[in-house]
Amino acid sequence: MRIGKPIMLATTPIGLILGVYEGYHLAGPVMTVAVVMILLFSAGIVWTVLRARREQQSGEPPAPR
Repeated sequence: MRIGKPIMLATTPIGLILGVYEGYHLAGPVMTVAVVMILLFSAGIVWTVLRARREQQSGEPPAPR
């Protein structure tokens, strides 16, 4: 995992950019919907990670459901 993680972190954004570029050539404006979906998923992941880090730093137990 010492080599795999940096390679994955470097190649994933590159592959995503190339995929969107090629998808735009194939599907045209429909790729706008795909890009919006990718941005929404990314925002959800970032929001979840930031919230988990904030809760971990505060030392409070997670709220019951």
